[in-house]
Amino acid sequence: MPNFVKRLWRWRYDWLPITVLLTGIGLLMVIGASIAWRGTQEMRTLASSRSDNLVWTVTQTEVEFLQLENAVQMQMLEGTGTAADLREVFDVFYSRLATLRVSPLYQEHISAAGEIDRLERFSARIDSLLPLIDSDDYILLDSAPQLLAALEESRGELRALASRVTQTVAERHEAMRTDIFKALRNLAYVVVALLVLMAALSLLVWRLVRSIRSRARELRQTTTRLSTIVTTSRDAIVVTDGDDRITEFNAAAESLFGLTRAEALGQPITRLCEPSELDGQTRRQRVTGFRCEGGELPLEASLGSEETPFGCVRVYVFRDITHRLAIEEDLRQSRDQALAGERAKARFLAVMSHEMRTPLNGIIGVIDLLRDELDTPRLRQYLEILESSGETLLSHINDVLDIAELEAVQVTLSQQVVDLDALSHSIMRGFEPAARARNIRLERIVHLPGSRLVRGDRARLRQIMNNLVDNAIKHTTSGTVALELTGTGHDGDPLVEIQVSDTGTGIAPTDRTRIFEDFVRIERQDGIDPGGTGLGLGITRRLAEAMGGEIGVESEPGEGSLFWVRLPLPALAADTDPDAQGEELFVASQVAPMRVLVVEDNPVNRFILREMLEKDGHLVDEAANGNDGLGLAEKRQFDLILMDIAMPGMDGAAATRKIRAGQGPNAKTRIVAFTAHVQAAESPRTLEAGFDQVLTKPVTWPMLRAVLRGQVPAAPVPGASDPLIDAAVLAALSVALGPEKRAALLRDFRTLGEELLQRLDAGDTAPDVLRDKVHWLAGSAAILGARRLHTALSDMETAIDSGQVSPAPEGLEPLFRATLAALDAEFTPAQLASE
Repeated sequence: MPNFVKRLWRWRYDWLPITVLLTGIGLLMVIGASIAWRGTQEMRTLASSRSDNLVWTVTQTEVEFLQLENAVQMQMLEGTGTAADLREVFDVFYSRLATLRVSPLYQEHISAAGEIDRLERFSARIDSLLPLIDSDDYILLDSAPQLLAALEESRGELRALASRVTQTVAERHEAMRTDIFKALRNLAYVVVALLVLMAALSLLVWRLVRSIRSRARELRQTTTRLSTIVTTSRDAIVVTDGDDRITEFNAAAESLFGLTRAEALGQPITRLCEPSELDGQTRRQRVTGFRCEGGELPLEASLGSEETPFGCVRVYVFRDITHRLAIEEDLRQSRDQALAGERAKARFLAVMSHEMRTPLNGIIGVIDLLRDELDTPRLRQYLEILESSGETLLSHINDVLDIAELEAVQVTLSQQVVDLDALSHSIMRGFEPAARARNIRLERIVHLPGSRLVRGDRARLRQIMNNLVDNAIKHTTSGTVALELTGTGHDGDPLVEIQVSDTGTGIAPTDRTRIFEDFVRIERQDGIDPGGTGLGLGITRRLAEAMGGEIGVESEPGEGSLFWVRLPLPALAADTDPDAQGEELFVASQVAPMRVLVVEDNPVNRFILREMLEKDGHLVDEAANGNDGLGLAEKRQFDLILMDIAMPGMDGAAATRKIRAGQGPNAKTRIVAFTAHVQAAESPRTLEAGFDQVLTKPVTWPMLRAVLRGQVPAAPVPGASDPLIDAAVLAALSVALGPEKRAALLRDFRTLGEELLQRLDAGDTAPDVLRDKVHWLAGSAAILGARRLHTALSDMETAIDSGQVSPAPEGLEPLFRATLAALDAEFTPAQLASE
C-alpha cells in the first residue's frame, strides 16, 4: 500500500473527528458572528430610526392643519386676525406638508404604508387653495367661508393618512424588535452548540494525546523488537538508502559476506551482489553474492522497498543456498532415475500386453471356432473350462494394464447422454449368471427425481458400476446384492450417488482404510478366496476422482458392506434423445435386396460392412485390393460398389477409373468411396476418379442405409473436440454384430495396434510397410468409433505421405491405451453376457 494511502488511512481514524469538530466550530463561529452583526444592526436601526421623525412630522402636519382651520374659523366668527396672520399659519402648515411630499425617506415609509395616493390627493386639494391664499387681503378675508369648507373637506384625508402612517411605523418597529429577539435566541443556540463542540473537541484531544502516547510506546517496543530480529536473524539483512548505500548490516550478513558492520556501512550494495538481478518483488530469487575475499556464492534474495518522509529505504534479505542446491541436485537425480524406472515399467507393460494378450486372444478365438466343431460332451466341458480360464487370465491382465494406463496417462473423459436406468439394468443383467451360481438375489433401485438422463462418460460409469457389483458378488454367498442410484444434489450442484450393498461377510475396520489401494485383496471372513487381482476398487477410486467425485465404504463384519460413489452428473431434460445420432439403427432399410461389391483391404472393415449388409438382406462379394475388385467388376453385374480409396497395389481411385473406362457390366454402376483419410477424400485425384460419392469413415449403419437408398448421408467431421469413443458407432455395432463377433473384432483391433506400436518402438519406420499398418489401424479405429485415435492416425498417414522421418504423433501410445480401456469397458464380459 503506498505511503500516501497509509497516511490517509491513519488520518481517517485519528484526525478526521477532530477536523470535523474544528470545522463545525468554525462554521458555528461564523454563523454566530453573522447573527450578532445582524442583531447589532437591527438594534442600531431601532435606536436611531428616522421613522419616529416621520410620525412626529405627520402628527405636526395634522396639528398645523387644525391650527389653520381654527384660525379661519376665528376670523369668520370673531373677525380677529388679519390676512397676514392667515397666510403665516398657512405657510407653516404648507411647509410641513412639503416636507412629507419631497423627503425620500418619508416618501418611502408613506409608500410602504400604501398612502402615497392619499397624500397626493390631499396635496392637490391644498395646492388648489394657493391662488386664494396668494390673492389680495380683502379677497382672502371675504373667502374665509370657502377656505374653511375646503379645509373641512380635506381633514378626513389627512386624518386617515396620519393614522395609517403611524400604524405602519408601529408595526415595523414591532417586527424589528421580533427580529432582534430571534437573533439573540439563535445566538444563544450557537453559543450552546459551540460549548458542546468545544467539550467534544477537548475529549477527542485528550483521547488523541493518550493514543499518541500509546503509539509512541508501541513504536519504541516495535523498534526494539525489529532491532532484535535484525540482530539475531539467521538470514543476512542489509538496509540501504535511496542511493543503494548500506545503512544497516546485521551479524548474519557479517558472517555471510566476510565484512564487519563498520566496513559495510556506506558501501554500495554492488559490493555484495548485483541488484539488477532482483525485480523488486517480495518473493525470493536466485542471485550471485560476492565475498570480501573475492569468491562467489549462490544466494536466495528478496528485496523490499518503502518510501518514507526521509527518503527511500530498501531492505535486502540474503540466504546461503549452497547446501540446498546440493540436496536439490540429489533429488533431481533420484527423480530422473524414478522416471526412467516408470518408463521402463510402462514399456514392459506395453510389451507384455502384446506378448500375453495376443496369444490369449488367439486361444479364445480358437475356442470360439472349436465350439461348433466338438460334439462330445466331455470335450465341450473341457472347452468351457479352457474358455473360463482364458477369460479370467485376460481379465487379470486387463486390470493390471488399466492401472498402468491410469498411472501413465491422464484419464480422458467423454461427455455423452447417458440413461442411468438403462445402463444399470444392462449391468445387472450381465451379472445374472454369476449371481445364480452363488445363489445371490440381485436388486436394482433407481431413485432419480425428474429425468434419468445425465451427461457423463458412459464407459467410465459402466466400469465403476461393474467393478463395485463384481466386488460385492465375490464377497457374498447366498445373499443379496443391490445396486441403488440416488440423486442427492440440487440444481446448482447436481450429484448422483451410486450405492452397491451386499449381505456378505463384511470388511474388518483395519482393512477399510486400505481397500482402495492397488493390489490389495481382502480375504473373506469365512476363509473363501474371492479371487481377482485386488485392482478393481483401485481403478474405481481413480475413475471417481477423475470425474470429480468421491468414493467410500461402510461395513460391519458378518453383516455386509455398502460401497458408495458420489459423482457430479448434470441432469438433462427427460425428452433428450440419448441416441439421437443412431435413431435409424433399429429401422429396416426399406431397400430391395441388392448385390454389393465391397473392395476393402482392411479385413476388419470388410467384416463389418458384410455383416451390416447381410443383416439387411443384401448379397455381398468381397475383394481385398483394387486388382481383385476390378476382376470381379468385369465378370459380374453389381447394384452398388463400395470402394476404399487407400489400398496397397492398385488403389480405389485407379480401380474406379478402369471400371469407368472399360466395357464391363459395371461401367455405369454407382460407385461410392469410403476412406478414413479426410485429405484423400478431397484430393483432385480422388475427385476426378469417377466416384458417385466420397464419404469418410466411420461407416455407421444409418450412413450405409442412406447410401443404399441413393442419399447423401451426413458424416461426422473429426476435430479436437471429438469424443474418445463415438457412442452412435458403438450402438450400430451392437445391433449389427453379436457379442462373440464384437469380442473378436476388438481382439483384432488390439493386435493391429500392438503390432504398430511395437514396430515404432523398434525403430522400424520403412514408409511403405508403416503406411499400410497405419492405414489398417486408422480404418479399424474409424469402424469402432475411436474418433480421436482415428484423427491422430490420419495425421500420421499424411505425415508419412509427406516424407517425414518421424511421423508418429506425440502421445499416440497413451491415446491407444486410453481407447482400449474405453472399448474394454464397453465390451466387458458382463455386458456381452447381457446381450
